[in-house]
Amino acid sequence: MFNITNHQAEFTVDCVIDSQSSDKSAFEVTWLKVQEEEEPITIFTARRDGTLHSAVSDKNLLFGRPRATHYKLTVPQINPTDMGQYYCQVEEWLLTPDNTWKKLASDKSGELSIYFHTEGDSGKLINPLTITLGISILLICFLVLIIVILLLRRDPKKKSELKKKKDCLWAEQNGLNSVPTCD
Repeated sequence: MFNITNHQAEFTVDCVIDSQSSDKSAFEVTWLKVQEEEEPITIFTARRDGTLHSAVSDKNLLFGRPRATHYKLTVPQINPTDMGQYYCQVEEWLLTPDNTWKKLASDKSGELSIYFHTEGDSGKLINPLTITLGISILLICFLVLIIVILLLRRDPKKKSELKKKKDCLWAEQNGLNSVPTCD
């Protein structure tokens, strides 16, 4: 999850290939975006023949391949329309001896959620963990208050008996002539 408030910020969707069927495999990597219950939209493709295709015309997406199995796509200067879930789809292809391409495998990455917040839009910045923590603290304070109230509301008969016993002990300890009667 990535929360963004700065219009000049950027984010990168990394796509790392953990394993491959052959050292001669070629990969086709496609980045997709999903917005609130809509079908995924392809935003960029790095084809197995090395050609690049951007499906976004209003932005210059930045493609990178730091290693043979690490592809990345950076979305610069984001705005509210960039909100959504991003992921990549990888297809592994192998050129057969008869010069045809054979698809060996396909896999999808996890999703990166992008949230864009404008100034004054603090209502959407609340983290669910913060809400849980706040409720837990309120619950603990409420329980402590209940315990204190229960301790203060003891049976009044017991209080008077304790007071009488306290008076009796006090009267015996000091050497006064008048001793209160204890029942």
